Amino acid sequence: MIVEDEAIVALTLEQTLTDLGYTVCNRIDRGEDVLAAVKKCSPNLILMDIMLKGEMTGVDAANLVKNEFKIPIIYLTAYSNEEIFKKAKITDPAGYIIKPFNERELQINIDIALYKHEAENKIIASEKKFRNLAESIPQIVFECDKKGNVTFLNEVGFQLFRYSTNTFNRGVNFLNWFLPKDTKNINNNLELFANTLKINQGIEYKLTQAENNTFDAQLYVNPIITNAKFNGLRGVIIDVSDKKKKESVQKLIDNVSQKALDKNITKIEILDFTFKALKQIFQFDELYIGEYNKKEEEINFFYIKRNSQFENPIIRKSGNGLSEYVIKNDKKLKLNEEESYLFHKSNNLNFYGKIAKSWMGVPMHDTKEVCGVFALQSFSNSNAFSYQDLESLQQIVNHLGLVIEKINTQLENNKLSEAVKNTHDLVVITDAEGKINYANNAFLNFSSAS
Repeated sequence: MIVEDEAIVALTLEQTLTDLGYTVCNRIDRGEDVLAAVKKCSPNLILMDIMLKGEMTGVDAANLVKNEFKIPIIYLTAYSNEEIFKKAKITDPAGYIIKPFNERELQINIDIALYKHEAENKIIASEKKFRNLAESIPQIVFECDKKGNVTFLNEVGFQLFRYSTNTFNRGVNFLNWFLPKDTKNINNNLELFANTLKINQGIEYKLTQAENNTFDAQLYVNPIITNAKFNGLRGVIIDVSDKKKKESVQKLIDNVSQKALDKNITKIEILDFTFKALKQIFQFDELYIGEYNKKEEEINFFYIKRNSQFENPIIRKSGNGLSEYVIKNDKKLKLNEEESYLFHKSNNLNFYGKIAKSWMGVPMHDTKEVCGVFALQSFSNSNAFSYQDLESLQQIVNHLGLVIEKINTQLENNKLSEAVKNTHDLVVITDAEGKINYANNAFLNFSSAS
C-alpha cells in the first residue's frame, strides 16, 4: 500500500512496484485514511511518506497502524534532517528511503523489510509455541537474563512462588530463589552458577517462597547462548516437596513401629520422638494434643512449642472450639486465619487462646471411637499447611493411636501381672493337659510349704 500526497510521485511509485512484480492494493494521500485503508486491503507492507495532506503526518499514521497491526512500514521522505529521523525511529520502521530514490534502492529496502518481518513472525510464533507449551507443563518453567532477572515464569511458577502480577512486575531475580548457603561462593556470577547447575542436572535445592517458606525442588537448566556469549538461563524446576514429605512420613511411621517393639517404652517417649520428627516435616510453631475424657466431659491439653519440651497438661471442660468440632464430628480440618473466622462464625464456635495464622487438626482414635485431637498451629505463616499435609498428619496420628493403644494395653497387662504376682490368693494357669504354665508367688510358697 502506498501513502503519498504527491500524485505524480505516487503514480510513478505504483508503476515501479508493478514492474518489480508487486501488487499495490491501495493508494491514499491522507494519514487520517490509513487505518480504514489497511482494514480494507490488509497489505503486506506500507510505503509511507512522512509529510502528508491533512493534519496527520506519516509518523502519526504509522503509530496508529503499529498499535493495531503488525505490518512493516518503510518511510519515504524528501527530508533527511536529524529531528525528523528521530521521530520516525520511535515507530520502529522497517526502512527509511530518502527521495529521490532509484528502483534498485527501493527493491532492496522492500526485500529486506519483508524478510525481516517474516523472520520476526517466525520468532513470535516460536515464542508463542514455547509459552503455550510452558503453560501446559505441570512444573515451573522460567527464563532469566544474564543478570538473573526473571523474564518469563509460567502460571505454575506464579502459584508455587506465590507471586502476584505486581510483585513479578517489580522485578524477581533467579538467585533470590536460593538459600544464601547455596549461592555464597558465586559472588552473583550467574554464568558460574549456570555451569554448576548444568553439570549437576536434577540436583535438589531448597527454594524460597513468600513468608520465608521453602520447598524442595529439582533443577534442570540450560544457558542461553547468543553470539557465543552467555545471555541468561532457561530451565524447569520440579517441586519434589510432596514426594520427600511422603517419604519422611513413611519413615516416621516405620520408626515409631520399631520403637514400639521396646516393651519398656512409655507413651511420653513415643510422643516426644514423634514431635521431634514432625518438626522436620511440617512448618509449625506449636503442637497440641487434646485427650478427650467423655465420661467427665473434659479435655486434657498438652501444648508443645516448637523449641521446647512437653508442658504440663492444661485441663478444661469440653467447650465449643475447633478441637471439640474435630472430636465430635470425627473430621479433620485445615484453616488459615481468614477461613478460621468464617468457620467459627458459620458453626457457632468459640475461640480459645491465641488465634493461629494456620491451623490443622485431625481426630485421634482408639479401637472404639474418637478419643482426642492432634493439632499443629503456625502463628506467623498463613500458608504453613497444605491439604496433602493434612492427609499426612492423619496418617501419622492414626498409626500413633495404634501404637499408644498397644503401649496402654501393655501397661495394663503389666499392672495386672504385678497384681496377680503379689496377691495372697493362689493363682495357677495350666494347659489342656494340666501342665502348669504359670504360678504366682502365693502358690509357689504354698507348694513349697506343703
